[in-house]
Amino acid sequence: MATETHLAAARALLEQNKIKNISELFVFLNKTETRKELRIGFQTLSNKIEFPERFTVGELMTLAKIIEVDYSVISNLAYISVKE
Repeated sequence: MATETHLAAARALLEQNKIKNISELFVFLNKTETRKELRIGFQTLSNKIEFPERFTVGELMTLAKIIEVDYSVISNLAYISVKE
């Protein structure tokens, strides 16, 4: 998984509302490790990053657990990403 430093940076930026799109989150998260945690393929993850409406609630919950933020933070980010 991403280093604790990367996770802490992502967590801080999310809490400060500085990450405005779910794709920005993956500057901090390793796609290969994240896709393993989500139990999906690499291309599937890439597609979901491009089209955030394709993330399931369970996948968003897992992302929230990885980053250690409340689910509502990730779900709101996904919602905003879809609206763009």
